[in-house]
Amino acid sequence: MRLLLLLIVAAGNVYLWTDSGPVVEYIARDHHTLLGRYSVERFSGMIVFLLISVTVLYLVFGKTRGLRYRVMHILVIGISVAGSVIAAEYVLRAFAPEPLYVLNENFRIRPPHYQAEYVFHDKPLARRSYPNLAPGYASVPITLQTDTRGFRNADGIDQADVLFVGDSFTEGPEVGGDQVWTFLFSLETGVSTYNLGTSGEDPGGYVHKLRQFALQLKPHTLVLTIYEGNDFRGFESSVNQSAVKTSILRLKIKQALIDYLGPINARGPVWGAEIIDWLPMEIESGPSKAYYAFKPRNIGELYRTEQEFNNQSGWKQARLSIEEIARFGKENDLRLIVVYAPLKTHVLLPIVIKRLNANRLLEFAKLHRSKLPAESGAMIDGQQFIEQFFRNIDVQENAVKQLCAELQIEFLSLTEALRQALAEGQQVYYTYDQHWTPIGHEVVAREFATYWRNRIQ
Repeated sequence: MRLLLLLIVAAGNVYLWTDSGPVVEYIARDHHTLLGRYSVERFSGMIVFLLISVTVLYLVFGKTRGLRYRVMHILVIGISVAGSVIAAEYVLRAFAPEPLYVLNENFRIRPPHYQAEYVFHDKPLARRSYPNLAPGYASVPITLQTDTRGFRNADGIDQADVLFVGDSFTEGPEVGGDQVWTFLFSLETGVSTYNLGTSGEDPGGYVHKLRQFALQLKPHTLVLTIYEGNDFRGFESSVNQSAVKTSILRLKIKQALIDYLGPINARGPVWGAEIIDWLPMEIESGPSKAYYAFKPRNIGELYRTEQEFNNQSGWKQARLSIEEIARFGKENDLRLIVVYAPLKTHVLLPIVIKRLNANRLLEFAKLHRSKLPAESGAMIDGQQFIEQFFRNIDVQENAVKQLCAELQIEFLSLTEALRQALAEGQQVYYTYDQHWTPIGHEVVAREFATYWRNRIQ
């Protein structure tokens, strides 16, 4: 029995340490890879399994006194470690720097009078990345300041004609304060505005923000930005996150693993590299070139059929939020405009369709959805996949547009404006990030300003 247990423990550890996991998938998702082989979660699990293995072997095979003594020994060590972890967490929280966000049950904001100066670098988050790494958009120096309410506005604004609400596509933490499209719109039209955007916010938070802040500012128009990515993925209250997820010590240990083990073998060979070596895609951009990378999830989500999308719990949540904001607008006699911010892939892929290798795109998409099409699970070839993909590419946008028509509220899509600018050689999205560049914000500001002027009542 002891020999069998020893063999099981040894085999488990050998398997975990020799099987590297889907490295090509880690790269495609821009997830950190340790030692060039393991995800952070997998490596952490391996360490935990190793510690459990050592503990079990000590209990079963240890020669120190009796089994009862060894059990008590392990318990004492466990209690000591737990106490040390709790104490370290307490100290780290006591001396933690100012948080990036203030979270409550209904929404998130920045700390009031928050200020940060940083440079946004357009590069992959993870060290282990695409085999053919390309330069991103030029680095952008940024100063992010918030007002007394915790939003990215000048202090002292008590009234604004137009209120913008949304996530990072509204707040714009990847560009300077004078480059955000809401600010550029105000500059171009002379209309007073207030930005209620917060990075990482969700449609449920948009509702509560408007109910708390909108009437204070006495606007006549609300502008709701719906992002085609996160806003359809579902959401829950930030305060419901577990203590483990919010642990500062855990985050410190994770970052240490990334800093010290991430660079090791970061440029080593990748099995299955043909699935990702065509990214980032090169697009002519005036005298220079622009490059665009994206994740398998961005393909898989746009592949959804109308029925599949309508059954998504994330879309149902977003739909209810839009309906509630529409009711709030009507109750308070406020004009409501829904602005649709598309995924980078939604804008890019129709332009480059003739250059796409259909089978490679299919294999890339399978890193997110292994069975395609979702309704049958049947295998299809690349050409069939591309045809179905482009039949479905507008499904999500059309669903929002149709909902706005039913609710009798205004709808503005940014898809064609961004696509036209990209086709003309303007780099409207960052290479490795999902957000708009300063050029993209200019395009969006012009498009919204044109829409505004054409519909001035």
